Amino acid sequence: MQNHHFLHGIDYALGEEDRAHDTASGFGTFNIPNRPALWGWGQYRQATSSVFDLMIAAARRSMDAARIRPADVDCVVFCHATVPAYDGPPIAAVSRVLNALGLERAFPVSVGLNGCAAMLSGVALADGLLAAKRYKTVLVIAGDVHPADAPRFLRYAIFSDAACACVVSSEPRDGGYALVATATAADPATMAEDAGFSSALALQANQAMLSAAGLAPSDVARIFCNNIFLPITTMKETEGGFEAGQIYTDNVKRIGHCYSADALIGLADFARAGGAQRGAYFLAGADSPGLRAGVLLKAV
Repeated sequence: MQNHHFLHGIDYALGEEDRAHDTASGFGTFNIPNRPALWGWGQYRQATSSVFDLMIAAARRSMDAARIRPADVDCVVFCHATVPAYDGPPIAAVSRVLNALGLERAFPVSVGLNGCAAMLSGVALADGLLAAKRYKTVLVIAGDVHPADAPRFLRYAIFSDAACACVVSSEPRDGGYALVATATAADPATMAEDAGFSSALALQANQAMLSAAGLAPSDVARIFCNNIFLPITTMKETEGGFEAGQIYTDNVKRIGHCYSADALIGLADFARAGGAQRGAYFLAGADSPGLRAGVLLKAV
């Protein structure tokens, strides 16, 4: 079943410093062979500015790409996988972002307990808010700057500082996507920090979206997911119902793991390379331990 909401204007901002994987704090502390080509290690991005600077930059680019005026935005969904470093009360940081973007009437909402599934959870929330006719145009912004004292290399990923934004609205735009279906899956028993990602949750969410749209896995042109170790990504998504050739991994070595922004950054890069042909279906999925969020899109 296809709805009538649309996602467009996907854009992002990366941390200003481009660094090699073996300079990441914590690299070499795990008993993993140093084989970058196998694991997908390459570069990562480190910010010299705050997470809110990155979010403002990404949101401006998104609104420009979507040709959306600030006055058109009813609501902003802020998504974080980490707790931001606030200089003062959190609402002051929200106020700064809204004022910088000229969003004089947008209501802020936060998605902050979903880890690396936060951004796609925010898109699903925006879709629901539109379905309830509460808003007409929702700006979704995800941003994370890695905590200063935490290692950037953590078994499954080398973490990058980044922000990504998109617009979810009731009106289509050229170069955008119809939001065909969304799905989430959860297993509270495996949400502990050290738990691995679940192929079962990926399969559950993927099947829910494909079934709602009446599609088979082979009808999806590409899927976009977490930029973690390539073998883990491939195994999880193939066990989740897709073929290895459908998985987009082209930018893993270039930007590392950008928390919850990976899937939509991947789609943006794929589209800029001319891959998002009108009428094609794409699936964006994101995982955090015990969580899976996904959106099924059709290029319009």
